[in-house]
Parts: sequence; structure tokens; C-alpha cells
Amino acid sequence: MRLIHTILDHYKKPRVLGLDLLRITASLSIIGFHGNSSVFLGKNLAFQVLGNNGYLAVDIFFVLSGWLLTRQVLRMRSSFTSGWAFAWRFWTRRWARILPPYVLVLIVLFLFGNALLPHLHRDPVLLSSLTFPQLVVHSLFLQTLFPPNALGVSWSLVTEEWFYLLLPLVVLLLLPRLRRWQMVMGLGCVVLLIPAVVRVIMLATGDRASIVYTPQARFEGLVVGSLLAAASLGAPWWETQVIARRRLLFATGLVVMLPILLAGISHSWAFNVFGLLGFSLCLGLLMPLLSQLRWPQHAPVTAVIAVAYLSELTYPLYLLHMFRPTFSTTSSVGLAVVFAVLLLLAATVLHLGVERPFLALRDRFDTRRTAWKEPAVAAAPPVAERPAVWPLPAVSPRASG
Repeated sequence: MRLIHTILDHYKKPRVLGLDLLRITASLSIIGFHGNSSVFLGKNLAFQVLGNNGYLAVDIFFVLSGWLLTRQVLRMRSSFTSGWAFAWRFWTRRWARILPPYVLVLIVLFLFGNALLPHLHRDPVLLSSLTFPQLVVHSLFLQTLFPPNALGVSWSLVTEEWFYLLLPLVVLLLLPRLRRWQMVMGLGCVVLLIPAVVRVIMLATGDRASIVYTPQARFEGLVVGSLLAAASLGAPWWETQVIARRRLLFATGLVVMLPILLAGISHSWAFNVFGLLGFSLCLGLLMPLLSQLRWPQHAPVTAVIAVAYLSELTYPLYLLHMFRPTFSTTSSVGLAVVFAVLLLLAATVLHLGVERPFLALRDRFDTRRTAWKEPAVAAAPPVAERPAVWPLPAVSPRASG
């Protein structure tokens, strides 16, 4: 009973409702896209838009990661006297969250892929068994540099992993030289254009198909989220100009997003170059409102727990949803329902049996390390006396582990 109460208490903690809903929407969109949902839902205009653009849900995760982790990194940096200690703290926290479920899925593909995969609908580009050398490559997140990628959807995880590695280095080595927020925003805007330039080069060489899953052509969502996060902590106009207009920005983002999604049906040259960038920018316009959206004070506890749980289940769902049977006709509805239930159960096992225990170990280790270093921290100079990159506010209710 104590374990059950501990788990329930975890999901009752304050969360940012808007970001949880955005994360759940992205997860369900990706599952529907890869699950060929048009078989059951028809091929009208609405589902042509969703069916052709379902891969854009990855950009939602990128904007979320850029927002959450950049805010986390900037706050962490202000609390460490040693830069490299801060970087290692961030990296180990990320690895404790990402690696255990991911490596377990890779081991399953390595040990049982040849027996398991023939019974599933699969494109060898998206899902295939692993040899031992490939297992090593995938474990180091190098599968997009050294293909083939046996778990096709992991290209986005590779992109995020590169972001995890570079973000503390940027904060540690570059931001101290960019003391004004205008310089940070300017540099970010330059970096934001790099994926579009890469896509132009890929289109010019006839490499249109791989644009969708090439990390260096799709990472602008991370930059958008990071720029917004940096502005939210360092720009003097954030509260008065952005938060004050969050509803207008949200409505503008939705309105502009619609024609971009309609253009995405054709996958034209203009959409591949500018539409992908525009979609990430539209997502950025949604963030000021969604980052402020909290649960009402008297919200039902069951609803709070359900949304929080589904939000934290998105990573296991992402790793497991490619293990699916064939859905080719409407007669497969029953099979799809069974698969959905099994997928939810498997993701629950991966989350509660692997992900959450490692997160608990991570948090326990952090608590012990903080207690062990407490005298040294107390003897350190006050934060105000140390050089700071950003004037950081107090930490708001959690939205990510």
C-alpha cells in the first residue's frame, strides 16, 4: 500500500497542465501517424492533413525539450560554482532518464528481433533486428551517422541527445561572452536558419525523402524552445510584451499553423524549406499561454493523476509503438484496439518497472550529494557575488523530470 500511495502522490504534484496536454497530443499524433490511422478514420481533408503531417508531432517534442531543458540548465548553472560540475550534473540526470528504457528496448531487438519482427508489420527502414556492432552504435546514439537505423523513430532521440550534449557547453562556454540578451537572441536566430539551409542542400541533391528523419535538417524546434526559454528568464520584455499578449499569440499561432498544415499535404519544395520552420515558430507562439496554464484549484484528483500519468508515459510509448501489427483494412479495428491496450500496458511496465525506479535512484543520489556538500555550499560566496549569465527567478511548479 505504501508503494501505491507513493506512486499516486508523485502524480498529484503540481504540473504545468498546458505542457502536459501538448506532450500527450504529440505522442498520440505520432502513434496515429505510424499506425496508419486513416484506415479507420477515412481520407477526408482533415485526415489528409493529419496523415501527411503526423511526423510534425516530433517538432512539438523538440519545442518542449528546448523550453524545459534550457530553463533547467540556466537555473542549474546559477547554483554551481564549478561549470563542469554543473554540466556533469545535467548530463547524468538526462542519461538516467533516457538510457535505461532505451537500452532495454535495444537489447530486446538484439536478442529477440529475428523471432519477433516477422510477425509484425514493419518497414526494415523503421524497425529491424540488431547485430552486435549495430547495438553498440545505437547505444551511443550514432545510428544516424552510421546507418542503418534499426529503430527508425530514434532519429529524433538522437537529435535530442545531441542537444543534451551541446546545451550545457553553450551555457558554460558561450553565454558568458554574450552578456546582453540581444546578442543571445541574435545568435539563436542565426542557428535557427541552419536546418532550412541543410534542407535546401538536400533538395538540390535530390535527397527529398530523408529530410523527414535527418537530425541536422529538423532541429529548429529545439532552437525555438531554447530561445523562448532564454527570453523568459533573461529578457526584460518577457512579462510585459509576451506574457501579457499570450492569448493573442496563441490564437495567431493556431491560425497561421492551419495553412502550413494544408501546404504540408503536397510536401512541396517551399513547404520542406520554409513550412517546417514556420510550423516550429507557430508552436513557439503557443508556448507563452501553455506554459502558464495550470490546473484549477478544485480540479478532480483523478483527472490530475490521469493527465500527469499519460504525460509521463509518452517516452515509453514513443519507444514501443513501432512494435505493431498490420492495420490495412477497417476489419482491423478489433486488432487495433487490442494493440492499443497492449501498448498501454507495455508502456506502463516500462515506465513503472524501469523508468521510474531509475529516476528515483537519480533523485536519491542527488539528495545525498546535496546533503554531503551542504557545508561547502554554505561557505561559498553568495549567489549575488558570483558572475551570473541571467537574472534567474524562483523555480516554478515542475513540468519535467
